[in-house]
Formats: sequence, C-alpha cells, structure tokens
Amino acid sequence: MDRILGDDNAQVQVFPPAPEITEQMNAGLHAKRYEKAGRPKKGETKENSKDIRATIIVNSDLMRKIKYISLIDEILIKDVIGDALTKHIEDWENANGRIKLPSKK
Repeated sequence: MDRILGDDNAQVQVFPPAPEITEQMNAGLHAKRYEKAGRPKKGETKENSKDIRATIIVNSDLMRKIKYISLIDEILIKDVIGDALTKHIEDWENANGRIKLPSKK
C-alpha cells in the first residue's frame, strides 16, 4: 500500500519563495519592450532579420513561468523562448549529430 500512497519517509523538496514583483521590475521590462518600438531604421528591413512570426499552443502554467522569467530577468518573452529552443536544439544535436538544413530557395 505504501507504493500506491507514497512513502511516509520520502523527502519533500522545498523551493525558496519567489521574489516579489516590484514596480522597478515592471518598469525595466516595459523599457526593454519599447526600446526598439517604432519604424525600423534604414537598412533594418525584414530581409535582414532572421526572425519570423510563429503561432504556437503552450500550456498555460508553462507560459506563466515564461512570463515570470521575462519579468524577473527583464528580457523579452521571445528571448526567453528563443534561449530555451536554442538550448534544446544544441542538446539534441550533441546527442544525435548536427542538423543539416537544405538551402533556402
């Protein structure tokens, strides 16, 4: 029965409390968001950017955590997701070999 209900002697992992979200954190993230607002400067066109727009479906708790990291670290959500995707691809390539993409047409 202990296997089903769990062992009473099992250790419970305790996480430190999350830091309080301050007005300074909100202001820092707001400034970061609007740092590049407005029209792109000359030479900064879509052709020069490697970014694309993508729509994805994400678990709501996972998205809340991503937003929290974005707020605490004062970085954009797209950068948090980009870093996570980059790390995952690097780990995959280390285990399975480099991905060779076909050239664009």
